[in-house]
Amino acid sequence: MRITRGGAVAASFRMSTALATAVLLLNGAALDAAPRKKAAPEPPPVQRKGLLVFPVEVVGANVPNAADIAGSAMNTVMSRFQLAKVYIVTEFLRGYPPIARLLAEQELSTADVTPPFVDENRKVTKVARLIGYELAFVGAVSDYQNNVEKKQLSITVSGVLLETTRDAVGFRIVKSAVGSATEAVGAAGETAAALAASRAAADQLMTELLRKPPPSEPAKPAPAKTGSS
Repeated sequence: MRITRGGAVAASFRMSTALATAVLLLNGAALDAAPRKKAAPEPPPVQRKGLLVFPVEVVGANVPNAADIAGSAMNTVMSRFQLAKVYIVTEFLRGYPPIARLLAEQELSTADVTPPFVDENRKVTKVARLIGYELAFVGAVSDYQNNVEKKQLSITVSGVLLETTRDAVGFRIVKSAVGSATEAVGAAGETAAALAASRAAADQLMTELLRKPPPSEPAKPAPAKTGSS
């Protein structure tokens, strides 16, 4: 039987293909037989605490457009809390259904849900606790200075984060912070400068309030005592 050159090449190609296929099958079997690493389990979801944010108030009577300035600071506070995604954030509103229900059932009084809330820690944490929230925030525009000669306006916004407790005190202070900002009073006038300053001061306050504490360093072992024998 005569084998042509072309036939020999074809036979050689078929043999090479068969050998390559066999090698691939052996390698696949070896991989299937090798122990596979188990995927690391996903960490459980973090349970976020409920936070009731009370409206920022203006302390002092010398603040023009107090409602607008307080609202500007409040918008910044709410935005920063929501962007942080640390808490389940709810803005305090007297008409909020759980609060309205507690008012109707006389578990909350009108005084409990009526400003002022600044320096009324028991009151605000009572409201938060009764609607099932663990935390409450209270803030205030605590200082307002308009230097007409220098055409500069300064605002300070302070705030405190409170946690509800079931002991006789009813609350504990988690953290307090202060933010201050100065704006030039330009052609737009005092109100525009005040709104900008209130936003900047509130933003600084929230940066400090949301700052995580540095990790604690492990305790260093006490040096060995050497005594005379």
